[in-house]
Amino acid sequence: MKKFFIGVFVILTTFLTISAQQNSLKPSLLVQDAKKSKKSVPVQLFNISKTRNDVMIPKEIETYSILGIDQEGLRKFTKEKSQFISLTIPQDGRSDLTLELVEVQPLAEGFTVKTAPRCKS
Repeated sequence: MKKFFIGVFVILTTFLTISAQQNSLKPSLLVQDAKKSKKSVPVQLFNISKTRNDVMIPKEIETYSILGIDQEGLRKFTKEKSQFISLTIPQDGRSDLTLELVEVQPLAEGFTVKTAPRCKS
């Protein structure tokens, strides 16, 4: 009888785990959905630094780019609120790297955090 309940528990736990994992969207699917329904906001936060030549780079690193922060791009980025951005990272001698970022809400509606010692939300 004990083995029967353990078997039922294992099967039920496995079924619930598999069904819970199938409801979440993968990051690539989130980006594809955002491309279809939202307009991407291009963001240029970095530029290739030409003045920081005195940086010591380990000899194991053969190719690299030293980046600086574009202050105007940073101001523009902090003012705009977008759920889908396209962040470009320049590369010296190679094609630029573009990251497509989608805002997600990882916490459920009504989620609150209580901190000790007064359990304030």
